[in-house]
Amino acid sequence: MLKVERDTEILIDNQLKNLGWNNDPSSKDRNVYLQRAKNEKDKEKLKGARPDYILYQSGTDKPIVIIEAKKVGQNIQKAIKQGVDYAEKLDCKIIFATDGVFTKTIHKDIQEPLKLNNEEIDELISREFMFKISVE
Repeated sequence: MLKVERDTEILIDNQLKNLGWNNDPSSKDRNVYLQRAKNEKDKEKLKGARPDYILYQSGTDKPIVIIEAKKVGQNIQKAIKQGVDYAEKLDCKIIFATDGVFTKTIHKDIQEPLKLNNEEIDELISREFMFKISVE
């Protein structure tokens, strides 16, 4: 059982790596930032706020996804709302919130869950697919 938020973050770290995202701090291709923004401009926009994860379009400074991690049993809808607040500050469109068991999504501009084949997406997705969603 996931008892603390960090347990959820470990699951997210592993899932992101398996989906092709890069959180290696020594890599020039890094596109995953945990508890911080990639650059000073985004840090200033956040005004001290620290999203759990910011995912950037590879090779750019463009944030495309916010992920909020919660421990099991915490309110996922509240986490989505928190993620939307961060996304608005960064002009980012896609928000995920997960407790490691349940995952919810929302597209900030239309205030609707992300869907694939008319089904709500309920897990993290690859960076290639994420980019296709984020620019629609």
